[in-house]
Amino acid sequence: MILVFSTSSPLTSLAWVDGKEVVWAAEKLAPRRASGALMELLEESPYELHQATEIIVDIGPGSFTGVRVGVTMAKMWAWTLRIPCSGVSSFDLINPNGAAVVPGGRGEVWLREPGEEPVRVPVESARHVRGYATFDEGEFPSAARIVEVSATKILNSKPENLTPIYLAEPNISIAKQKHIMGETFRDV
Repeated sequence: MILVFSTSSPLTSLAWVDGKEVVWAAEKLAPRRASGALMELLEESPYELHQATEIIVDIGPGSFTGVRVGVTMAKMWAWTLRIPCSGVSSFDLINPNGAAVVPGGRGEVWLREPGEEPVRVPVESARHVRGYATFDEGEFPSAARIVEVSATKILNSKPENLTPIYLAEPNISIAKQKHIMGETFRDV
């Protein structure tokens, strides 16, 4: 039984696959709480983690933290269970056989056409493409779509070698006030 999950967008999804058939799948809207949502979905599932014979995880691109959460959990579970761990692009979990978009920031999206590298384009030029431009609208990656993804698009790896796909540097802002151990300090 293959455990597949995605935490790269505000919609956390999990699917159990037997052969080429999804035997159970669920999704949970959970912006900024990917790990909690993933654990809730696993608890709701009729299958136990130890029943997994392989793990396939969404390796991005997408939410910087969400992707890291998913990849870290997949690696940890696969290593602990001593099972194979593979990755799949969020583009393929949005549209396995066609163009797909994910947020690129500043009014842009990353557009991936089949067989081509992703490019950053204005949101307006990609409105007709499956995917999402902001974290509150659109079509998000779904673990259940794994059965539509060609085996050649699944990146097989040892758990310790699986890495996220990042198309841009993280956008980290500098705090206006210092926060140290729960206290806020103003610059004087």
